[in-house]
Amino acid sequence: GRARRRARSQVSSEPELWWLGARLSGEADLKRLGELEYLLEGAWVGGRNSAGWARFPRQQDVRGRALGANVSWEIELPLEPTLTFEYAFGSGDSRPKRGPDRNFRQTGLQSNEGRFDGVNYFHYYGELLQPELSNLQIWTAALGFPFWRSSSIEFVYHLYRQVHPAPFLRDTRIDVNPTGRKRGIGQGWDIVLGMQEWQHVEIDLIGSFFRAGSAYARRSGKNAFALLFKIDFTF
Repeated sequence: GRARRRARSQVSSEPELWWLGARLSGEADLKRLGELEYLLEGAWVGGRNSAGWARFPRQQDVRGRALGANVSWEIELPLEPTLTFEYAFGSGDSRPKRGPDRNFRQTGLQSNEGRFDGVNYFHYYGELLQPELSNLQIWTAALGFPFWRSSSIEFVYHLYRQVHPAPFLRDTRIDVNPTGRKRGIGQGWDIVLGMQEWQHVEIDLIGSFFRAGSAYARRSGKNAFALLFKIDFTF
């Protein structure tokens, strides 16, 4: 009937996208200064978005890019601290109604999890915000310490800023959208504790804090907190 004809007249909104990426990584022995590990990676996404109705189709080319860089320095000092700096960039679109869509987007299969020099994996773009790398710049600094036989604690700071002001963030854990007038998304702090001292038990404890930036207008300066506790049993 009428509902069936309406469904047939719709055009699929599923994008047809392709990704291409490259990675360079390595390490350097700094002798008495410690050891250095580095990572540089880039990605490009292209294809086409389709949306609308069969009688009035709308199609837009997609051309996005991303860059990530990470340097970790294990310092030859008591307690063997590791200092990490990371920068991540996902392109945005300053003219969303004209030309190709230049917003980078990830594949949808990403977890955005990893580790710096600690024993456990965590969300390296921030445990509370957990944004997709799209129209976004993220600066990260971390200081980590190993302790006991197989445990670690890391203190992580994030600074978030949109590439172009937009009234949304793609796929985050915070439901409130920015206004699209300013670029400052906010700052985040994580404390990541991992303990793997036992043969079949792993313990993760993560405290996460986020402070909204100028992009949230009247909500600028508002805070959000999260405490995550996980025990894994392996057999």
